[in-house]
Amino acid sequence: MAALRESDVARETYRHLRMILVALAAFLLIGSIFGLVFFGKFEGSISANYLGPLRDVFVAALVGIAVCLVAYRGRTLEDFALNLAGFYALFVAFVPTDLDDTLRGIEDPAIREEMVNGIRVSTSSVLVAALVLVIAEKMTGNWPGDAIGSKPVRAKALYRLSWPFAVLFVGLVVYRIWEGEEFAWIHYAATFLLIISMSVAVACNGWPKAAGEDDLTDQPLYKAIAVGMTLGGIVVLAVAYWLFRGYHVAIAEWWEVGLFLVFWVRETFRNWDSPARAKKAAEAAAGAV
Repeated sequence: MAALRESDVARETYRHLRMILVALAAFLLIGSIFGLVFFGKFEGSISANYLGPLRDVFVAALVGIAVCLVAYRGRTLEDFALNLAGFYALFVAFVPTDLDDTLRGIEDPAIREEMVNGIRVSTSSVLVAALVLVIAEKMTGNWPGDAIGSKPVRAKALYRLSWPFAVLFVGLVVYRIWEGEEFAWIHYAATFLLIISMSVAVACNGWPKAAGEDDLTDQPLYKAIAVGMTLGGIVVLAVAYWLFRGYHVAIAEWWEVGLFLVFWVRETFRNWDSPARAKKAAEAAAGAV
C-alpha cells in the first residue's frame, strides 16, 4: 500500500507540475487582456509589461514558468534544454527590455542606483542559485549531461553547442553586473536563447532517434511545432511587422508561447499516467529477473 501511495503522489505531482505551467501562461495572457481593458493599452511586447502596471503579473508568471521548466524531468536532451530554458526565462523576467534607455531617462541618481542595485541582486542570485543547482544535480547523479555520452552524435553536438552560448551569456551577465550602467543585450539574448532552448526541447520529441530516444506517435506534430517556433517565428515576426507594426514583437512572442503550449498540453495528455507506467515497467522488469 505504501508503494501505491507513493506512486499516486508521484503521478499527481507530475500532473500538477505540467498543468501549472499552462495555468501560468494563461495567467500572463489574461493579465495582458485585462491590462487592455483597464488601462486601454496592449503592450508592444510581453516584456514591456515589466515597466508598466502589470509588472507583478509578468515577473510572477515568468518566474513560475522558469521553475516548472527546470523542475520537470524530461528525456535526457529534452531535460537539459528545458533546464536552459528555465534559466534564461529568469533573466527575461528580471532584466526588462530596453533597460538601458530606461536608466538613461531616470534623472534622480538615487532612484537610478536603487533600480540598478535591485537588478544586480536579482541577476546575481539567479547565477548563484543556478550554480548550486548544477552542483547538486552532479552530486546526486541527476545531471542530464552525464547521460549524453551514450547518445547519438547529433545529440552530443547539440549539448556541446549549447555550452558556448551559455558561457557567453553568463559572461555578459557578469560583466553587466560589474559595469552596472546599461545591462544592454541581456534581455534580448535571454529571450533568443529561451526560444531556441524551447525549440530544441520540442525537436527532441519530433526527431527522438536523433536525441537517442524511442519513437513517439506524435512526431509529425512536434516536428511542425519545432519548425514553426524557429523558421515560422521569423516569418510571423516579418509579417506582423508589415501588418501590425508596433505590436509585431508581442505577436511573435505569443506565437512562440502558443506553439510551445500546444506541445506541452499534448505531452501532458500523452504522459498523463507517466509515473504509474514507469512503476509498472519497473515491476515487470523485476518480475522477469
